[in-house]
Amino acid sequence: MSDVVLDANVLPDFLSQFFGPAERGTLRFSAEGRFCEQTARRVNRIRLDHDGDRGRGIVVASVIAFVELSRKWTNIVAGRFEPYQVAALLAQPPSWFSVAPCDEELLDFLLDVPAVVEVADGRSEPIELYDALHVATAFSRGDHVWLATTDSRLRRIPRLQGRLLGRS
Repeated sequence: MSDVVLDANVLPDFLSQFFGPAERGTLRFSAEGRFCEQTARRVNRIRLDHDGDRGRGIVVASVIAFVELSRKWTNIVAGRFEPYQVAALLAQPPSWFSVAPCDEELLDFLLDVPAVVEVADGRSEPIELYDALHVATAFSRGDHVWLATTDSRLRRIPRLQGRLLGRS
């Protein structure tokens, strides 16, 4: 089983379900908003593996994804969950969820993320720092990891080909 890294665009829909219908394992995660069917399937598999003590793979969100979430709280969260819920998750995450640090160990992986990618019509667009940090977090997890994102620029990074989940 592979890890699934959630970028800041997917994290709010994950949290909405985690604190809502998927809370305490009563229901499975489902495709909702930017949380696509592929992502839901992989997250459910990870969760079930941990419930069965097989513990293969984890769901990961970088600390940067939570920083982004907090910066845009009103627009992104819109009452779907509360700050105290996020604080509780960060204080005591389930065994199948991890918050990845943004530290000096991430630097080597960040250097592997291109500064720009070619998009339609031969134009180039920059990879923003926060997005590069999500990609570096995925790279840091090894070769068998999935990045759940909706960012079309990240889909242009060659090393991520075949490792992306999400709607564009």
